[in-house]
Amino acid sequence: MSVSVTQPELLTPTQVAEKLKVDVQLLNQWRSARKGPRFVKLGRFIRYKSDELQEWIDAQGVDTNLKLV
Repeated sequence: MSVSVTQPELLTPTQVAEKLKVDVQLLNQWRSARKGPRFVKLGRFIRYKSDELQEWIDAQGVDTNLKLV
């Protein structure tokens, strides 16, 4: 019996930009500044793992219930 391991989908910068509703150029700037979602370089190609992208999106939440001192 073999165990099937599902690999996360690899997304292009264009797909990620569409999902985040930002310009591809902003993703380029984030990569250069080592900001934004984690990416993978496959040769000359940039890809984003779908599960890691979702984790990054989830981590961007801002708690609006905190009291300011």
